Amino acid sequence: MPFLFTNAALLAGLTALGLPIVLHLLLKRKNQRLRFSTNRFFQQQDTRSKSKKKLRNLLLLSMRLLIFALIAFAFARPYLPLSMGGGRAEPRRQLVVVLDRSLSLKAQDSTGPRWAGALKATRGLLSKLNGQDLAALVSCAPRSSVLTPFGPSDVTGRKLEGLEPTTGAADLADGLREALRLIALSEKGYAPSIAVVSDFQQSSCQNLASVKLPSDVDIQWVHIGDLAAPNIAVADLNLAAAETNKPFAVIANHGDEDLSGLESLFLVDGKPAGTRTVNIAMGSLTNVEWEMPKVSPGWHSAELRIRTKDSLPIDDTRYGAFYVPQALHVLVVEGKKGVRSFQEESFFLMAALDPNYGDTNAGPARFVIERCVPATLGARLKQAIAARAKASTGTSQASEAAAIPTLDPEVVVLPSARQLDSATAAVLQDYVQSGGGLLLFLGDGLSASRLNTDLSAILPAQIVKTENAEADFFWRVGDYDHRSPSLTVFQLPNSGNLGLTLFSHRYSLQTVPGSHTEASFDDGPPLLCSRNPGRGRVLMVNTSADTSWSDWPKHKTFVPWVHGAVAALANRAHESRIQPGETLVTDTDEELDVAGNGKQPLTLRDMDHKETSVTPNDHGMVDLHLSQPGVYSLRDDTGREVRRIAANIPVAESDLLSFKPVEIQKQLVREQVQPQTDLAAGLFGADRQRKEYWRLLLVAALAVLCLETLLSNRSNQ
Repeated sequence: MPFLFTNAALLAGLTALGLPIVLHLLLKRKNQRLRFSTNRFFQQQDTRSKSKKKLRNLLLLSMRLLIFALIAFAFARPYLPLSMGGGRAEPRRQLVVVLDRSLSLKAQDSTGPRWAGALKATRGLLSKLNGQDLAALVSCAPRSSVLTPFGPSDVTGRKLEGLEPTTGAADLADGLREALRLIALSEKGYAPSIAVVSDFQQSSCQNLASVKLPSDVDIQWVHIGDLAAPNIAVADLNLAAAETNKPFAVIANHGDEDLSGLESLFLVDGKPAGTRTVNIAMGSLTNVEWEMPKVSPGWHSAELRIRTKDSLPIDDTRYGAFYVPQALHVLVVEGKKGVRSFQEESFFLMAALDPNYGDTNAGPARFVIERCVPATLGARLKQAIAARAKASTGTSQASEAAAIPTLDPEVVVLPSARQLDSATAAVLQDYVQSGGGLLLFLGDGLSASRLNTDLSAILPAQIVKTENAEADFFWRVGDYDHRSPSLTVFQLPNSGNLGLTLFSHRYSLQTVPGSHTEASFDDGPPLLCSRNPGRGRVLMVNTSADTSWSDWPKHKTFVPWVHGAVAALANRAHESRIQPGETLVTDTDEELDVAGNGKQPLTLRDMDHKETSVTPNDHGMVDLHLSQPGVYSLRDDTGREVRRIAANIPVAESDLLSFKPVEIQKQLVREQVQPQTDLAAGLFGADRQRKEYWRLLLVAALAVLCLETLLSNRSNQ
């Protein structure tokens, strides 16, 4: 086969072969005539020496000509294509198939199931290889990996059997990097190429520009499915909003048509909790609110389903989990008898704590209200003290008892203490010191001296006497401590203005050591005083619980303050009415904090009741990999549920809009091939498509130059 030249014009350098000839002629010695008496003694020896010198000179000339010729040919860069050098019609190939296995390949559009099309296209690529070609398969999923290294195409094709898409997202850039790593570590002498089989969903192509593709690697883009497939998806299920508003779902329309009459279904613990009809414009989002039904304390599951026929059914359902803590049990004492409800001293307190009091169809309430009269308060508190003492005995049943909702009050609310007898006051002191909470309002008819004596062990201030504001000159709230648990709700801007409240009556108070003034009137005296006697908590309010001494119960700040005060007295100030569980993304590695359960193994149970054992590490974290959407439960060795987790598909996988292969090609960044460092590549070149010989010619020229130098030195001796 004839050689080809990269720089054929440099062969003109062969004209430099005339230089050694000129030098040789210039350096040629001329014979000099000398007169001798006789030369018969030199004739024979001189003839032999002259022949040797002539031969050496011709050899030197040939070597110098060869050196210049080798240099000229080297600069012209001769090479042989692999098809010529190997005697084959085509070079041997190395094909890496990067197969997209992201969730979007589960879609079905006008071309049929996308995954079936991806498998068919992959098998078609492998069928075009001959027996001497090699093929490898790279799975492009949340974790790109090599399914088969380079080998015969039929072996690689068998790996496709039983292969399915994952439930996670993919990054095609990671798949390309894995393919390039395979090529870099593979055997030389093959023509490398990459084929990417994908639907080229836009979310999976965002990082392609970060991959530098060598210039000698061919790449082929095999597009599967339609460029745009209509799809409706549940993008979010927000259960945290149920604390202050209503839970809601976000529904996305990824199609090019407006939809009306879309039916959605909200389920709690697998039971329907309501339906909504949704209208949604093309390419937009819409919120759908739901009423949370009344549920018992503990862990619960929630689902939002939409009923539609679209390209990707798996995203028509979204899952959530939430925890409802045990309702805070409040005992409200009402001293008035025979009056209408709105005339009771506890009317505004009852309305603030539970506006749906008595409604059995209401949603989960934060407070459970129990009412009693002063005459039965002592007996009721004795029961609570006995139950608390039994729960704190430290027996093995204590933990089980803690998980059972208690019927004993955690906080006692006294709208007025004027009807408390000494015996009841003594029981109330014992109740507080054993861990209970007391919210005490001051009002008309109190016997200050008796109350100071009977409740001296728990009162945050001594009651002195009543004070009345002058006409049209009411007191207002002055300074208050935002850090106090009952007032933290007013830390944020626009959360309420306590200074709008007007007070007409109050008591002069003398705070006791160890008490804390949480709020005061604008002229200095205490409004809210707290104290922690024993294991309990007491909050004294220097006004009445109704509107006889102030208009506070009519202001918007009253309800959040009552909630905060009662929760703080129960030591549950930061507890939400509904606490959303963790939501994880399918087919990703996640860590979950379960430090509160020690290092004991836990059992993970899925929706089909299949169980897997997981063990926390030294930091109290468990590694989870949830492959299917749904609700999962973590249980300890006693079977008690300690956590409920929702797993949902990546939101971005619902948008099936794709790139065209031409658009992807524009994102590619090519880089020049770096020279190989091994000896064979140094001599023959690093190009996989041809063998180059210029390096070998330079080495030969150097070797001839060394020989010429040695021979030249001997000739001059």
